[in-house]
Amino acid sequence: MHGIKTLMPLFVLLLLVPFAGAKLIENPEAVSYMHASIVKDGIVFIEPQGPLARATGLSVYLSIPQNTNRQDSVLQGVEGPDSYEIEEDEWGNEMIKLYWNNPPLERDIDYRISFDVEIQDKMNPAPGKSFKTTSMTRASLEMTEKAYNLVSDFSDVERLFKLTEWVYYWVDYEHAYQNLPKEAEWVFENRKGICSSNSNLLISLLRELGFNAYYVIGYAYTEETPGTYWGPHGWVEVEYGDKSISLDPTWMESPVDGTHIKFANAPDSNYTERAEIIGSQVKLVWTRNEPEIDIIEIEDSERVGIQAEFVPEEVGGESYALLLTRVSSLSSSECVLSYMQIQSCAIGEGYFLDIPIENQTLAFCGNETLFWFVKTAKLKGSTIYTCPVSVYAAGALKKPQLRARALTKNVHVRMSTPKVLTPNQVFTVETTLENHGFSKKSLKAYLIIDEEMQSKDLELDPGHQAKLTWTQRAPATPGDVKLKFFSSSGDLLEQDLTVISKRHVKIEKVSIPENITLEDSLFLNVTVKGLEQVRGELQVKIGGESQTREFYIDKDEIKNFIFPYTPESEGNKEISVILLSEGLYEDGMIGNLLVVRESAWWGQILEWINGFFAWISSLFGF
Repeated sequence: MHGIKTLMPLFVLLLLVPFAGAKLIENPEAVSYMHASIVKDGIVFIEPQGPLARATGLSVYLSIPQNTNRQDSVLQGVEGPDSYEIEEDEWGNEMIKLYWNNPPLERDIDYRISFDVEIQDKMNPAPGKSFKTTSMTRASLEMTEKAYNLVSDFSDVERLFKLTEWVYYWVDYEHAYQNLPKEAEWVFENRKGICSSNSNLLISLLRELGFNAYYVIGYAYTEETPGTYWGPHGWVEVEYGDKSISLDPTWMESPVDGTHIKFANAPDSNYTERAEIIGSQVKLVWTRNEPEIDIIEIEDSERVGIQAEFVPEEVGGESYALLLTRVSSLSSSECVLSYMQIQSCAIGEGYFLDIPIENQTLAFCGNETLFWFVKTAKLKGSTIYTCPVSVYAAGALKKPQLRARALTKNVHVRMSTPKVLTPNQVFTVETTLENHGFSKKSLKAYLIIDEEMQSKDLELDPGHQAKLTWTQRAPATPGDVKLKFFSSSGDLLEQDLTVISKRHVKIEKVSIPENITLEDSLFLNVTVKGLEQVRGELQVKIGGESQTREFYIDKDEIKNFIFPYTPESEGNKEISVILLSEGLYEDGMIGNLLVVRESAWWGQILEWINGFFAWISSLFGF
């Protein structure tokens, strides 16, 4: 009987409701409702500056928690001033004005105001007011070009998310700029700042695309200020249709969670409270304390639903598995911006799985599918390992399980693909799967490029192979893109492709046989076609051996080149073909050649026999 061992999860994210009055929130992004008390206090001191010093009136204007569709704020009490009133500032925000008649000199003048605030997971309607562009949000020509290039392939709310994600990764958070507000153009060029800097930059880019975006002054839960766990924070709201969508470029979050307390809207981060005195020969010294925020009650809920499954559910040692995560929105907004992270279970003091990419951006409306590849450790013996993998996103946590044990790999995979493409070019990828085992294989195959996935099911008899042809379209913009081919046999092939804006010469055809023996010689035939008159260079590498041919070709002319190769060892040999013109990378392809020691049929028979004994051994736990 096989031994079974369940490995321990490396971490657990708590989604429990903290007790009333607790300051520490395990998972702020999961907070869908918060009830809190907020106290703002401070001290004003009036210093005489001459023999005729006097003060007849003192006014202090303070921002306060706003009343919106999402946030209810009730003034609970005001202590200190002779009188107070609620006023609106020039942008329509409610402010409280505290007033003292004949305030004393050389004595502390205290004030304290308290609010009861409730925040719920609701959308705010668009305010329908215009916020002008300021020096803090003015964009340079380079910024305008960047904004349009970033969203050229996106539509609707995806543009908002793409710009927010870009700012999140572009700007490095540095505490040194805590009290140094920076203009959007400076932040764009220097790539550093704090939340106000991120927000100014995002507002600038959104405005260049025609959106009415504005700054939000507020407070949010953060472990950056231990003890209080609350700090001043800035984020962005943007009008979209009849709604106001909240975007947090510092934490890459939309809509913002229930710990974001809104105090005011403004065109940029330059929003200040003020104190005014009526008198002569006096100086005002004003000490403002950060609000004291105490949680009365919070409710946590998953903002997204997650379905997660491994393909296959059981793999061998040093093999790959595909983790498919399907995410759907449970928020009051159908659109969600966040990130998803996965983490392996633990084995001893390390990880059981190698996970090259642990975090991915989650940006979708309705639902989205993200995929991840994991690789198991080297395994020996007959023990079956069960590894729960933690999948977390926007307040939700799932733990799909992957089973692994020592297995003999009997499926071999190969891939042939062009390496250089032009925008929107339709191209084909050829993949081959060979069953060298003793039993029939039911397999799933996946081809992934630029986050687009295709899949095919196949049955593969012993000693047989299957050729799969995939039709793909290159991305619309130049750049690098990753192509991945995965088989549920536990195999993953990856290739970097390059999309170029224009091509002057191209590879018309490359003839690669399926396999050869050690006694054979290969004559690789490469056909090149000129799209313009140009000088070029053809580079071919087979199993580490390089050969180069220089050429001159006219427009529409076709030339053939032959590259001889004699193998020195058996195994899978990568074939790389690169086409250059005047130093420019024009075209390329990647393929594989299998070199066998004996004739192909005899080698397969031996592999079938080996596979049979490996199968028998696995049945009896040898």
